[in-house]
Amino acid sequence: MLLSLCAAVLSALLLLAAFPAAALAVETIVLTAGEPYITAIAGETVDLTRYAVTLNGATAAPESLVWKNGGQAVSSFTPAGAGVYPLTAESGSASATIYVVAKNESDAEYVLYANDFADADALSGLRFITGGAALCEIEDGALVLDATTLNGPEVAVLLPEWLDDFGSYRVEASVAVRNTADDSCWSSLTFRTQSDGQRCYQMLVRRNAAAADGLRLRMRTIAQEWQTLATARAGSALNEGEYHTYAVEVKGSAMRGCLDDVPLLYSNALSAYSEGGLGLCVQYGRMYVDELRVTVQENTPTQPADPALTETSKVSPVASALGFYAVYNSGSIEACLTGAQGVVVSVDEELRVCETSGGTPVYTLD
Repeated sequence: MLLSLCAAVLSALLLLAAFPAAALAVETIVLTAGEPYITAIAGETVDLTRYAVTLNGATAAPESLVWKNGGQAVSSFTPAGAGVYPLTAESGSASATIYVVAKNESDAEYVLYANDFADADALSGLRFITGGAALCEIEDGALVLDATTLNGPEVAVLLPEWLDDFGSYRVEASVAVRNTADDSCWSSLTFRTQSDGQRCYQMLVRRNAAAADGLRLRMRTIAQEWQTLATARAGSALNEGEYHTYAVEVKGSAMRGCLDDVPLLYSNALSAYSEGGLGLCVQYGRMYVDELRVTVQENTPTQPADPALTETSKVSPVASALGFYAVYNSGSIEACLTGAQGVVVSVDEELRVCETSGGTPVYTLD
């Protein structure tokens, strides 16, 4: 047995000698424009020598890179807690900021930025690109963009500049609109905004979100023209002052837009701009943003299912092009009508309404 064990060890050593690179190879991960980040768990060490970085359009191999943390050369980094930590990757005269985005092990998402607009300090870092800072304020714990004045039809703001380095993210905002001029007025999330503050992608939501183009994905071109990439309609219009959740998920050339957690918009043609700023914009109205959150988008967005029948948790379990509908399970059927345009019921052969779970008849359709 001892001879067999020695023979096995000798064979393993011979294999390592013959194929040292294969035995010790570590996968190289390339960090590209639009995704300049490394995800990590708080307290765990990141080996920076595993990463190549795209610099000025060319890929710098791991062995050519010098990593720096605050000017000090490092080969690894350990995030102390959940948060975003900027490092510098250098190769020759080229360099880029790479962000270590850490979460706690129990967290579901890697958070890039979050703001609940609790006080005036929440305005720090925001960039007021259309309408000016005078038309943006904190009011009762919400960011307010006021496009109801005579200064212009739109007000727009961008999030802090360091987020411009990213192009793959999920941005979610709780939004209410008031004092709109008419049903066609809109509020929006903008993303991948270019350095001129004009060229960008935009998911806009009209007050009449149930219109054929109640939601629209569009792109501002280099010719300063708007090009529509996708449209969709929600189940109902937005009530004045009622908060709704807007969300944009974007990675690579794919984008999915959601209203109240219902995926509605989709395009895989976002090739013009690979990264850029995130922002908010409103036309002819007051846009209230109660909270906003930007997280890493790890998976490529996929096309939503047929919106003719889509689950939603905002008002009731089912949404269709005609509005939001509740699904009756048991108890009072009248209670299902709260906040819904109708009720979906189960019936037996005698057209009696039955409880979904047990099939017990509870109503007749007389």
